[in-house]
Amino acid sequence: MKVIKAALLMVSALAASAFAGFYADLGTGLTYSYFQVEDKPYYVSKTDAGKTYSDSSANTVKVDSDRQKFTGIGPGFDLKVGYAWEYGALFGDFGLSMGYGSHEGEDYFVVEDCAYAKTNAEKCIGHEKYELQQSSSTRFTAAAGFMLTPFGGTEAMSRMSGFYFGASFGFSLVETSTDDSEHRSHRAPLSDIGLGLQVEIGQKWLIAGRWDTGFSIVGSWDFPARYSDGIAPESYYTIGAQIHVSRH
Repeated sequence: MKVIKAALLMVSALAASAFAGFYADLGTGLTYSYFQVEDKPYYVSKTDAGKTYSDSSANTVKVDSDRQKFTGIGPGFDLKVGYAWEYGALFGDFGLSMGYGSHEGEDYFVVEDCAYAKTNAEKCIGHEKYELQQSSSTRFTAAAGFMLTPFGGTEAMSRMSGFYFGASFGFSLVETSTDDSEHRSHRAPLSDIGLGLQVEIGQKWLIAGRWDTGFSIVGSWDFPARYSDGIAPESYYTIGAQIHVSRH
């Protein structure tokens, strides 16, 4: 019996030692999303609007870039798992945010009736604005990051203990969609995979033992993969506020 008790105590001690630096944090709150895309312009012949070119010349007319923008508000979730010590933590970061709002856009195009007519192309360029009210977005991230607590963790004897800031960098996926059936012809849905940077600043307080609670302000900036192709200058931003429960 004593042997079994000693073995259980040893296993318990080893488990406590193994998880001494284990860090986990779950955050949830509201997120504001802003996504904007601007396509690369093209050029048409001044005398034949049916002929298009990727570069300008003295004999071409510019067809301006198509633009679309999404703005929305929705829930955000963030899970961090890693290793912590007194003045910080290293972790894997997995985030999900959803937005519900609207798409706005501008389309520039060659009017179909004169696309192949031997006429002045400047008279053949059309312009249309649109707004899609029933739109939504989803952003998912998988990243690696760090957190620093310069005044010590929540157990430190300091007025500023528990204050922290951090960042994470990794892969991101951004998608938008619309339920506006009257405007299916517009190019509202977006889907981009790229790299994302997230920064965070917040405050935590000790609940009991190794458990904390707190709040933070979180902002992100994404770099879509097709940005480097020169197709479009794109802006993907989010900013939000979250409450947290964490174990350090």
